[in-house]
Formats: sequence, structure tokens, C-alpha cells
Amino acid sequence: MILIFKIEKDSIDLKLVKPAEVITKTVKVDKNILLNSIVEFLEEEKVKLTQLQAIAVLYSPASFSLLRAVTSIANTLAWSLGIAVYKIKSKDASDLELARALKLKIKGKSAPSFIIPEYYKEPNITKGK
Repeated sequence: MILIFKIEKDSIDLKLVKPAEVITKTVKVDKNILLNSIVEFLEEEKVKLTQLQAIAVLYSPASFSLLRAVTSIANTLAWSLGIAVYKIKSKDASDLELARALKLKIKGKSAPSFIIPEYYKEPNITKGK
């Protein structure tokens, strides 16, 4: 199974690619509860972390800190589980197309060790008052 984080402006879609289907749960953009949302989603689907074969992040324009937080979570989960982590740039692909592409990527290939966030603009950092 593959866990996909699809970053949207106002939400994050958690997608679980199972052998015969892709299940999606949309969660509120709150990086402070994202880990709990992931655990709840996997528990609802009766999936253990050890059953994951890969993790992927599908990037789209969002806040700088959200992109960094999701990337950090994906990299940490993949590293701790010893599985591949992928960056996806194809924004218009259907769930089934994403699933097929990822399944082909992980078949017989070495796993990337980490991914770097895909930013869409410069960070908006201001001086403290």
C-alpha cells in the first residue's frame, strides 16, 4: 500500500492506494494535528504503518510552513519505516493514474532517501518588531 499526501490550499487529502482501490480522506490544514489525522485514517482503514510500501507527496501552491511540515512528516515516516518516498508534480492525474505511476516506480527500483519541498514562491518572512 502507498500513502499519498495531496497538499491543497485549504486542506490535505490523505490517499491510501490499496491493491484494488484508492481511498481518500480530506483533513483540515492544521500541521499541529496532521500526525493524529494520519494515524486515525490508517486505523479507520485497518492498515498498520508497517504495511506501507511507499509514501508520496503531491505538491500544489500552499503556505511555506505547510509544505515544509508535510515534507518533513513524509520524509520521517519513510525513513523510520525504511520505505521509499516520492515527490509528485503531476497535478491533474486521477487517483488511478497516480496509483499506477507509483506502483511502476516502486517496482524493482531503489528508494529515494528523502525529498525536498516544492515551493511556489519565496517565503514571506518579516523582521520581528
